[in-house]
Amino acid sequence: MTSRVWVRTPIALFFAACLAIGAVVVAAMTMREAVRHSDEVVTEKALSLGQVERLRALRERVSRKVRSFLLLRDERFLSEVAEAELAFEELLTELKSGAGSARQRQLVEHLAEREQARRRVTKQLIAADTEANTVAHILESDLQPILDAMDGAIKELVGLHQHEVEKARRESAATFANATIALGAAALAALLVAALTSLALGKTLRRIEGRAARLERERNRFFEISLDLVCIAGDGYFKQLNPAFEAVLGFTREELLGQPFLDFVHPDDREKTIDLVSRMTQGESATDFENRYRCKNGEYKWLSWHATQEPNGAIYALGRDVSEKKAAAARLAALNEELRIMAVIDELTGLNNRRGFNLLAEQHLKHVQRTQEPALFFFADLDGLKQINDKQGHDAGDAAIREAAKVLTAAFRSADILARLGGDEFVILATNATVENTASIVGRVQELVAEYNASKPTPAFVLAISVGSTTYDPAHPESLEDVLKRADQMMYEQKARRKAAARRAAEPSARPN
Repeated sequence: MTSRVWVRTPIALFFAACLAIGAVVVAAMTMREAVRHSDEVVTEKALSLGQVERLRALRERVSRKVRSFLLLRDERFLSEVAEAELAFEELLTELKSGAGSARQRQLVEHLAEREQARRRVTKQLIAADTEANTVAHILESDLQPILDAMDGAIKELVGLHQHEVEKARRESAATFANATIALGAAALAALLVAALTSLALGKTLRRIEGRAARLERERNRFFEISLDLVCIAGDGYFKQLNPAFEAVLGFTREELLGQPFLDFVHPDDREKTIDLVSRMTQGESATDFENRYRCKNGEYKWLSWHATQEPNGAIYALGRDVSEKKAAAARLAALNEELRIMAVIDELTGLNNRRGFNLLAEQHLKHVQRTQEPALFFFADLDGLKQINDKQGHDAGDAAIREAAKVLTAAFRSADILARLGGDEFVILATNATVENTASIVGRVQELVAEYNASKPTPAFVLAISVGSTTYDPAHPESLEDVLKRADQMMYEQKARRKAAARRAAEPSARPN
């Protein structure tokens, strides 16, 4: 529970500091936005005040130009009056659309009405050809009250805008002050939380350091007592080893640390070990990597490694002596191979036995079924095996079986599947032969039988083989057993024909005198 507290407290303070900093940022942004808005308001009000001041200046300009025309009758003043009146009218329109209060809008509308009245009086004066005294009188009696009313409205409008400018400035100052207070408070809170976080982190770091030292002691204790080979390597050398290295390899710690570790690796395994180290520099880890290490007595032991490389280049590896396991696996593999051979190979001839033939033939028939190409089967029988066994013994019978197997092996190709089914029976699946080749293959068998018998001046037995054949048609699928029965029948028919031919040859010829 205590460990959770000293881990959670800095985390909680860290999040609090983040929130405080966020508050400072928000306050600063709020302050910036408030100041910007206040400045915009002040600027807007100041611009409006400037427009009103300009309106007064335009009103005075129009009055001067009108007086100058009436007194001097110079047409240039009329164009200037028109320009000033147009600017005055546009400015009134802008002030009306931007009026911030009903009173301002009312004053602008009053100015517009007075301006229209002024224009009417001015047009009358311009149109009338009146003496100067009369003009002065009309200006004083008719036009001046209108101008005074316009000046009063402009003056009041100026006062209203000045008041708004002052009000905007006061609000801007108040907003800035409030934002400054909020920013200061947020900054103070952030500093306080940061201070607390620093204290908590300091305490946590001290606890972590203590725990790290304890874990380091525990790691070293595990490092020393482990039965597996534990090491740290770098730059081609062992940097740290546990006592298991000395127990397994027989070298002292100093001998192992003083030489490149590749010096202890079997020469046939060095290339793959170097390749693994190279791949580990690219981030790959080693799992169940096996190589042989030299022992002090000159023997080599198989070690299985799990290793990884840190960014600083150090390799952390865990090895285990698997020499006995490898030897047991080799013995088991040899035994399995022996059992496999016993299961599918005929011990006497080295040919496939019935089971081996069935496995291979079934696989080939599947291929034949896909390609729709016929397959050719031969059934062979060693003639007279019983007489050889009875007269000369079973050793001679076994020799006859082996010689028959050699003849058949020589007569057929290496790709063909040959098997001894048992006793004196043999079967052959000619994988690439056709029906047209049947006679030549049977003839080849008989030629080799004759050559064998001729090569033995005083043979212990006379070799004789009967051969029958049949075809497997993929268009009419049938079982392998049925095919072999038919081939066997064809072989017995050939054997019967041979026996009949032999009897006819042995009978004395009887010719009538």
